Amino acid sequence: MIRRFKHVSARTKILLFAFLFIILPSGILGYLGFRSIGNRGLSLKENYRSMARLMRDELEGELSNLEGRFVREILNQEWTQDIQAAQLLLARVRGRHPAIGETFIVGTDGSLIHPEFYLEAGVPRRGEPGSVLTSRNSFIEQGERYEFAELDYPSAARTYEEAVRRAASPELRSYARLLLGRCYFKMKNYAKAGEQYRILSEQSQEARSSDGTPLKIIGLFRLAETYASLGEGDNEVKTLMALFQELSLSPGAFESREFYLESVQAGLDRVSQSRVLGKSEQDRWDRLKLEDIARTERIRRLEGARLALLSQLDLGASQNDKNDGSPGPDSALASHLTTRDEDGTPHRLGYLFLPSKAALPGRRVLAYEIDKTYVLTELFPRLIGREEAGESIRAGLFSEEVPLTSLPDAPPPGQALAAENLSEYFPWWRLALFDTREKSIEQLVRREMRLYGAVLLGIAVLILSGIVMTLRAATHEAETVRLRSDFVSNVSHELKTPLSLIRLFGETMESDQWTDDGKRREFSRIIARESRRLTYLIDNILDFSKIDSGRKEYAFERGDLVKVISDTLEAYRFYLRDQGFVFDVSLPSGPIFISMDKDAIAQAVLNLLNNAEKYSGEQKYIGVKMALQGAQVLITVEDRGPGIPPSEVKHIFEKFYRGGHGPAREAQGCGLGLTIVKSTVEGHGGHISVESELGRGSRFITTLPLAGKENSLHGVSEVENGQDPDR
Repeated sequence: MIRRFKHVSARTKILLFAFLFIILPSGILGYLGFRSIGNRGLSLKENYRSMARLMRDELEGELSNLEGRFVREILNQEWTQDIQAAQLLLARVRGRHPAIGETFIVGTDGSLIHPEFYLEAGVPRRGEPGSVLTSRNSFIEQGERYEFAELDYPSAARTYEEAVRRAASPELRSYARLLLGRCYFKMKNYAKAGEQYRILSEQSQEARSSDGTPLKIIGLFRLAETYASLGEGDNEVKTLMALFQELSLSPGAFESREFYLESVQAGLDRVSQSRVLGKSEQDRWDRLKLEDIARTERIRRLEGARLALLSQLDLGASQNDKNDGSPGPDSALASHLTTRDEDGTPHRLGYLFLPSKAALPGRRVLAYEIDKTYVLTELFPRLIGREEAGESIRAGLFSEEVPLTSLPDAPPPGQALAAENLSEYFPWWRLALFDTREKSIEQLVRREMRLYGAVLLGIAVLILSGIVMTLRAATHEAETVRLRSDFVSNVSHELKTPLSLIRLFGETMESDQWTDDGKRREFSRIIARESRRLTYLIDNILDFSKIDSGRKEYAFERGDLVKVISDTLEAYRFYLRDQGFVFDVSLPSGPIFISMDKDAIAQAVLNLLNNAEKYSGEQKYIGVKMALQGAQVLITVEDRGPGIPPSEVKHIFEKFYRGGHGPAREAQGCGLGLTIVKSTVEGHGGHISVESELGRGSRFITTLPLAGKENSLHGVSEVENGQDPDR
């Protein structure tokens, strides 16, 4: 096997080596690399899911801590049955916990206590026996008799004033003021009427009329009417807006609320017909309407939460029956409930039973929400700021595919790298990780595969290029070795032939066998011819050696190119004539001076003649022409031999190359002549080309600059260079 391998060509060995030790291992490594990138996709998914779970757990852990602190403070407070005290305490505790949103208390009777308002269990709110709704005293009854039966308004006013002074309760006093202001209004004493209504509008909403309307609301309404009667439009507008604001704070608490809301709108419309509302007035009115819409929606949602709590809990049980909630680390008495608005928007309520030292029947529940705005704008960005990994990875919160946090660079949620649902506080929210370049994991893996494939392809191209270049270099080296072998063989043959002839005829002349002077002269010519041939061959070898090693130097001097070529042709003419050649020479009649190395130029011309002589075939013709063409001189050497195949034209100036087939291939030579010619011509700043046609011969055209390579050190006129000025 090893012996057979020794006889395999170098190219085959290189290909086999490249396949076994380069291509095959590279293919295996490339396959393993693609497998590794494919597995990296699974690894990335798991890593991103772990990161999303970690962020979710940290967010929920922080929310649990915030809720626990709030619950502990709630449980440490002293809660009473007083509504205003409960409102103040709720507002104070909630103010210390920005993570807590809406907070309210649901009483045993189903009433709702909010820091900003109070909603009773029924609608509307009614008075009770013994209240201002049915209480009368003699002064009020007498005043109403003067006012309505006798139409004696001054007497009625004096009676109502006495009722104000002698009222047994603040509620009764407020009611008496209402009647007094009405009486002054009928008397058209608007100043005094306005004074009573102004005092009444500054009271709380606890005092109510017989239909449950707060006397403060009635006072503001009557005060606006008084300003209208006085023609004070600015004060009327301010009062109407204050009335609207009070109505917004007590929605659904009395039956006549809608009447007063319509009255406010009608009053503002009436004012706007007489004058345009100022910008500040219009802005305030628009703001109040928006606040009313938001407050109405807010209370509607709270009423829905109250109903949900009442449906889930038994508030009628005593505190001793059930005062423990679900156990937990920070909020032992806190539980959670999910409610939904009419439009389906979910809300997560936390609730706990309030402690009370008094043995009161039933229980009260405090309910609260985690503030979504605080979570989205403060808590989540702060937590994510410490957890995000890299500039290209971002985290966001989504609710039903709608982004909740500001994500300017986020792709659609479907392209999230990983997503995890929040479990406790906002179970309808999802925490998602994504790539800011809008890439999914599959796209990132495909991108890595494309990049890896491109690198692998580049490496493969480099490897194949290296193999091809190695093959070409090996082929070229093998060809060079073959040419060198042929060169040695040819040189040996070329040297052996003239030496043998010189030795043969020299020994013949020394013998006494040939005494004829004619024969001796013939033998002498043969010896001289073979000596010149030997000299020519040795000169070529020496020149090539210098050219190949870069040591060739030319001795430039100014000289007549026509004379150099003419002398060379004359020396070769007799040899060609003896060989039966037709020698056609056409040279300029005058001199052509250039800077040149005369011996090198003569050797180059001699090589061209020798090449034409060897490859002339049966048509023994050699033509030499020389002519000026602008600033150049052209030297043409032509033969009528078999010609050069087009595929070999580009190789004929290469060292050791011997072209041709058949007889042309058998011509003597060592493949250096044309290489030396090309080097010599280019060394003189010129160039050489060949024109050849199969069956019709070849023409070698040498072009030399008149200035020469020495930058025209010698100026020459056109007459000097063989040009006739009269032509």
